[in-house]
Amino acid sequence: MKRTLIAFYSLLAVATLVLVGCELQSADSFTRDVGVDFTGFYDSTATNANFVEPANSGSRVTSFNLRQYGDILEAIDNNNFVFRGTLGQVSSDSGSATATFTLEGQTTAGQPVTISGNLSGQGNSATMTGTWIEPGFYAYVNGDATINTITTNTSGTQYTLTVSVNDALKGSVSLSPSGGSYDSGTLVTLTANAATGSTFSSWSVDLTGSANPATITMDSDKNVQANFN
Repeated sequence: MKRTLIAFYSLLAVATLVLVGCELQSADSFTRDVGVDFTGFYDSTATNANFVEPANSGSRVTSFNLRQYGDILEAIDNNNFVFRGTLGQVSSDSGSATATFTLEGQTTAGQPVTISGNLSGQGNSATMTGTWIEPGFYAYVNGDATINTITTNTSGTQYTLTVSVNDALKGSVSLSPSGGSYDSGTLVTLTANAATGSTFSSWSVDLTGSANPATITMDSDKNVQANFN
């Protein structure tokens, strides 16, 4: 009996350590820097109109208070119900920006909701449009907000990304999107490809660390070197 109890508590201790270890990674470390911020209070510009048209199955939704953290979204409706989700594809140019998004939550009647659509902004004005989907029916989402002025690439500026390797025989670097000149605010993913018998070790100059792939935001001309062993 004693041996059984000792074995049980040993397994319990190991399980506890594993769970604690899983919580050490902050969710913030997974956010993606997208270069624009659509944070704002979105509601319909029409008098007495619903933000969700037609009305949803619960109390009507007339507004969304949207908060953006990198590519993570959180929205609180006028009923104090919380919706959470992420941005998808983001593009910006000359003081304007667009992004796809998905949010999930529920109505005051307890029905699960998925909202998907687009956010678009020009200057300090933004619009949210999309589809509100509940079991059995769907509705349209349409609202406007005042946001922080979009300044990304206001003059059409492009920046150059110059990539090198410490030894061309040991590896290469691929870029996504490809090219070498990018609009200001573009997020570029660099992937180090080690040759047979070599290993990637680190990035240097304007990009540091050993994450592979790694990303860099083009807000100025950049130089990146990939180091291989």
